[in-house]
Amino acid sequence: MKISIIGGGPGGLYFALLTKKAKPNWDIEVFEQNKPNDTFGFGVVFSDDTLDEFLSRDPESYELIRDQFAYWDDIIIRYKGEEVRCGGNGFAGCSRLNLLKVLHNRCEALGVKLTFGTRVDVENLEKQFASSDVILASDGIGSAIREHYSEFFDPTISLKSNRFTWMGSSRKVEDFTYFFKDTEYGPICAHTYQYEAGTSTWVFEMSDYCWQELQFDEFDEQSSADKLEKIFAEELEGHNLIINRSMWRQFPRIYCNNWYHKNIAILGDAKASAHFSIGSGTKLAMECAIALSDAVVEKAETSVEEAFKDYVKERETPVQILQHNADVSMSWFEHMDRSWDMDLMQFAAVVMCRSKSVTYDNLILRDPEFTEKLDTAWYERYFRDTGYDYRKSRPTPMFTKFKLKGLELRNRVVMSPMAQYSADENGNVTDWHMVHYAGCAKGGMGLIYVEMTCPSPEARITLGCPGLWTDEHEMGWKKIVDFVHENTETKICMQLGHAGRKGSTQLGWDKMDYPIEDGSKNWPLLSASALPYFDGISQTPKALDRADMDKIIADFKQATIRANRAGFDMIEMHAAHGYLIASFLSPLTNIRSDEYGGDIEGRVKFPLEIFRAMREVWPEEKPMSVRISASDWLDGGITEEDTFYIANIFEDAGVDLIDVSAGQTVPDQKPIYGRMFQLGFAEAIRNVPHVATMAVGNITEPAQVNTILHTRRADLIAIGRPHLWNPYFTRDAAAWYGALLPDNDWEKQYLAGKQQAYSLKEKARLQQLEWQIKAKPSRHN
Repeated sequence: MKISIIGGGPGGLYFALLTKKAKPNWDIEVFEQNKPNDTFGFGVVFSDDTLDEFLSRDPESYELIRDQFAYWDDIIIRYKGEEVRCGGNGFAGCSRLNLLKVLHNRCEALGVKLTFGTRVDVENLEKQFASSDVILASDGIGSAIREHYSEFFDPTISLKSNRFTWMGSSRKVEDFTYFFKDTEYGPICAHTYQYEAGTSTWVFEMSDYCWQELQFDEFDEQSSADKLEKIFAEELEGHNLIINRSMWRQFPRIYCNNWYHKNIAILGDAKASAHFSIGSGTKLAMECAIALSDAVVEKAETSVEEAFKDYVKERETPVQILQHNADVSMSWFEHMDRSWDMDLMQFAAVVMCRSKSVTYDNLILRDPEFTEKLDTAWYERYFRDTGYDYRKSRPTPMFTKFKLKGLELRNRVVMSPMAQYSADENGNVTDWHMVHYAGCAKGGMGLIYVEMTCPSPEARITLGCPGLWTDEHEMGWKKIVDFVHENTETKICMQLGHAGRKGSTQLGWDKMDYPIEDGSKNWPLLSASALPYFDGISQTPKALDRADMDKIIADFKQATIRANRAGFDMIEMHAAHGYLIASFLSPLTNIRSDEYGGDIEGRVKFPLEIFRAMREVWPEEKPMSVRISASDWLDGGITEEDTFYIANIFEDAGVDLIDVSAGQTVPDQKPIYGRMFQLGFAEAIRNVPHVATMAVGNITEPAQVNTILHTRRADLIAIGRPHLWNPYFTRDAAAWYGALLPDNDWEKQYLAGKQQAYSLKEKARLQQLEWQIKAKPSRHN
């Protein structure tokens, strides 16, 4: 086999040495356009986990560079003249140049041919390397091969907003340190770490606005260094900055949707970039090099394509997960000014947990002392702001009370509204609803949302959706509400909504969003505009006229009155997920040319009319919320600025909480799924308009709940599907943390089980901690 590698970065070199080590008789050559001692940048960072992998794969190369690593466990956050450190992180840094030298030497020792100072003509790539069985494109973030073959690699490339430059300094940095510096134009962050004796990396990052106003020059490296030395004079402690191709850049977020074409595979930054804030660019390239080498060694002699398929299968998901974490981290740095009013410990929590991969429980394991300080700051701040005193009991933030108008919730956990499709065909709740909601209310959460309930027959999504337009409906709901109030401390919220163009469809476990198969049972649909949900399949709705609007307002108003008589503690207007009210808010579904269309000021008018009518008849002391889709997951949809306007104008109209969901507006949406995948939308509304928010979307663990609260990403946390299989989610969490809660927090019939639950959970928690400590990577020395 003959393999030609274009690009001599760490990924390409590591692939070459591993493959040559496994197949000594193969002909492997690396072509690098730069000279052997040329390198741009300063240090590279690896986690302990990654070092373990390198050690197991090629102990020889690891031994060559081990003594050159600068190790650290602590991350230091310096903010507004104060600093705090968080230990137990396990990272190592080394010089990029030294890493390349080691890989060069190791490749040559194994018989890999290295050709430097050679620029490959990508126009004639296949002709020049016609005799090669495999061509590897590892030519970096500006890959010429990727661009030439863009039709096949199908890259998605976006230039992010922040400006950054990579410099060095002789200033010794004890541990990985974030220096946050305030300027009159916004904050600047210096990401710093030691990577060899006498030299540290300093990456400066700021918003484009700050960069423009401070009048940096994109290509004047020395002028930029001089200006940054003045701004960070205190932090540099008299040391100068070192430049090396230290031009200002904006980070290119790159992902190739296809990883190979013919006999050409793509690797490293050429394939997928990861923002430097999680220190994973080189790690990503070298871990992918390991997988590609394994696949090529095992299958390339039989089928190069099958080898490439194995490479994709092995690494596609890990790359997407890591890149997503990097994207979330990068997004926080783009908006770090939104956290600038925080105290030191809350700000530190945000920095440590910004990518969502580190949670409250991770911090407990890494550094219990740091986490104790974090909790103490929370309880002190909470006592100061609310008067609730948890400074002695310290139950974790998720078990602190929250007040909305006259409604006091015993904790921050909410059961999301989830359709049960179990009403009778007249819209009446059934025994299923009684058992479901009454049973869940015993689970210890602070608040339960009932499923979307409809104010008229034509407002239903399906024939299994409950209604609230008759006395019988009202009495059915009252029976459930009365049970919850009489037997638990859980509060209960009614959610009112109108299906709009997504109505008259099959039950959720049949063919969701498709019309009822028995055409005689379908009913006419309404929406902001005459646009069907599925072209050619769904019924085309009528665009609302004034008479339709007046009727819908009256329907919501009477249902709100009934909800109050039924005893609900709170009410929500459902303006999300592409239903009727949401169809006005999104520009994808609202193409009206009258006063109810156009910009967000027009699109929000009718939703506001409904809300104001509901607020008028809903008791002043009872809170109201609005659920919105903060993204349509499609270009041309609702924007972040739109959501800020919506939050502000609804707050002015009397809303107490924004329930922040996303998507389900159009069938061709392209959501980015993952843990807590909608959290960023709630965080933005919480920290820019400063309106109370509820986060929802794949939040599955108590650790995530506590993380969200500690980092001020939301005020309440809605848990959906986990409550379907474990209504006692909150009880489990209380036992897990050993939260000191009053006995009346448990139903008296279940008090006998409380002590056993706490004992079993404590034992399980200690066992897990013991296992995690044993599994924690060892320091390599």
